[in-house]
Amino acid sequence: MKHLDNIHTDRFYTDLVDNAFLIHEVVEGETQSGEWLTYYNFEDAEDEASYDGAELSEYGNAFYFKDDKIYECVIYLENMECTGVNLYDDPKEIKSFVKELLRIAQDDEDELLEQNPWAKKYLTTEDNSSMEQQNLKFEGNFGTIYLTVESDGYAMGQYQDGGMLEGDFIDGEFKGAWRNKGMEGLVQFTVVDGQLNGTWKKGLDKGPMRGKWKGALIDEPKDT
Repeated sequence: MKHLDNIHTDRFYTDLVDNAFLIHEVVEGETQSGEWLTYYNFEDAEDEASYDGAELSEYGNAFYFKDDKIYECVIYLENMECTGVNLYDDPKEIKSFVKELLRIAQDDEDELLEQNPWAKKYLTTEDNSSMEQQNLKFEGNFGTIYLTVESDGYAMGQYQDGGMLEGDFIDGEFKGAWRNKGMEGLVQFTVVDGQLNGTWKKGLDKGPMRGKWKGALIDEPKDT
């Protein structure tokens, strides 16, 4: 994932709305009991959150596909202003992104392709050549992490109903970035004997990581 600098974010967003394929819009809401819920359409989110008794986050994320690239726009929902754009242009990134879409669709490929026909080639491209790919699941004070690890160590996953991880997972050690609720930062963790221990911070600049992640591996690695 790359953050696009030196662009007029609102004009860029408007061009995507007019000329790109909308994958989905994601915004989270917190209930009075502290549960985070995920909503997938900005127009419907306010009514659905009100029904659930949830308060929406100020920021949401809109994902678009164009010219074999995925663009993630961070949207300030009060006035629908785009405040930042991230780019996914590595085929491995897009393939992992599509795997997450498939998981959201409860592994129903027909439903996924009906909503995102562009994703077909990323579901069928040389899946059998990556026998060392792993799908991991962790639970801990961070919630639940679903992490897909490619044979070269590239890893991408989701956690906390909309949060995303991206980085490298090599020899039981993950180093990368997180994005959640309009924020982003760095995270690293190790997995030893099924136990996850890690640290995190806000912001992508290097610095001390004082936040703590602790958890456990729930699903054993599986080849795909």
